[in-house]
Amino acid sequence: MIDNLLKYGLAAISSKQKQKRAANLKIPSVSQQPYFDIKKGGGQEMNYETIIYEKEKGIATLTFNRPHVMNAGNYQMGAEARAAVEAARDDDEVRVLIVTGAGRGFHAGDDVGEIFLAEDREKRRAERKLAQVKGIERPLYLQEFYKPSIAAVNGPAVGLGLDVTLSCDVRLASENAKFGYFYVRRGLVGGASGVMILTHLIGISRALEMMLSGE
Repeated sequence: MIDNLLKYGLAAISSKQKQKRAANLKIPSVSQQPYFDIKKGGGQEMNYETIIYEKEKGIATLTFNRPHVMNAGNYQMGAEARAAVEAARDDDEVRVLIVTGAGRGFHAGDDVGEIFLAEDREKRRAERKLAQVKGIERPLYLQEFYKPSIAAVNGPAVGLGLDVTLSCDVRLASENAKFGYFYVRRGLVGGASGVMILTHLIGISRALEMMLSGE
């Protein structure tokens, strides 16, 4: 399957066409985000702490790397993941992107302890909202990645983690993969973009069953 994606996905698109399409997307650089201290650069030159980015023979691999919390995301992991996706997008040698997780989990959604219970959570939340209004922060950055993308789901993908899988073009699940929206268990509502994709993929009734049951 990957060989076919490499052969047909972008083989006919010239470098100029890809640059033009990327420019039309108007995706701001991750370095513009005010609440992240990320070193300049991208791809393998960047000093990542919460993800692993690798590239070999036209295949880029982004691995969420917080296995101690089942790869639950914090603000830093979101910024680093987006930086890696931007690097893969702008690299003419990359023809396909694989997204997976380290350890037993794929992506367990938001890290509640860091995002909702941290001492500076209100400041970070305000900065994030401002960045979203300005168009700098786009949580579902994979939806704007125009090359083929594959979610290699090796474990639980829930909440935001499920959104990540939905944003990829192809989803490959291992026997340990689990999918779910557990927002209802905490009296919350899931993100609109991910839910919209889910309804198109499995239908409104099954999507509502997943969301309302929290299973």
